[in-house]
Amino acid sequence: MRVLLLGLLGVLTTFLVLASGLSLSVHATTIEGDVYDADFTLMKTAIVSINTTPQQQKVTINGHYYFQVLPGNYLITASVLEKNETIEMEEEPIVVTSEGTFVLDLILFPNLEEEMDLLEEAEENYNDETFGEIPEEKIIPKIIPINWYIIAGLILIIVFFIILKTTKEVRREDEEKNSRKEKEEKSLEGGKEKIQTPPPEGDLKDYIDYLQREKRVTQKEMRKQFPVSEAKISLILAELESKGKIEKLKKGRGNIIIWKG
Repeated sequence: MRVLLLGLLGVLTTFLVLASGLSLSVHATTIEGDVYDADFTLMKTAIVSINTTPQQQKVTINGHYYFQVLPGNYLITASVLEKNETIEMEEEPIVVTSEGTFVLDLILFPNLEEEMDLLEEAEENYNDETFGEIPEEKIIPKIIPINWYIIAGLILIIVFFIILKTTKEVRREDEEKNSRKEKEEKSLEGGKEKIQTPPPEGDLKDYIDYLQREKRVTQKEMRKQFPVSEAKISLILAELESKGKIEKLKKGRGNIIIWKG
């Protein structure tokens, strides 16, 4: 009976292991790819690892690797060792969000950390040997003498330019005032020239005779009869109207002149 129970327990354990492995294979994602050097030559042998829990690590055969992982964020590291020292290395992050097979080729570059450390150390040694530390008593502040003649000359030049600029501005303002004054005087003179005085009585005779004869005319007809400016016709009619000899009636865009005597 005991043997039978042990047998059943072993079968159950085997079934659970197979079921968990089958579940992992169903839900796992495959990451695979090839490993190359900086010249894009296939690296036949390299160490490739991925930071799963637990970590997976493989030595490539003919430069090919593959891992099975669950969805998550991972870092794949590939390196080549020579005499227990890493001579080439590459790290590549990858985010797995779904099932399937993803191809990620890795390109290894030379590991220059040691060379950089040696270079920094050499630079530090060179600086220490070349410059060293300067004793404080040898550090003498350099005093620059002040040339007061140069400073005075610069001040005079600045003052000269300020005076010159101010003079130009005052002169320009005076010119603008004079120009405005001349324009105003010309405008007043022009206005005086435009003001016309009423014609004397003797000059009105021809117009009076014409109006007495026609009795009723338009201002446009008067201009045809007397080839003078519109302003002069208007001035004559205004004079006659003020004396009560005519009457002006507005009609449309023109005036009708009626003789009253």
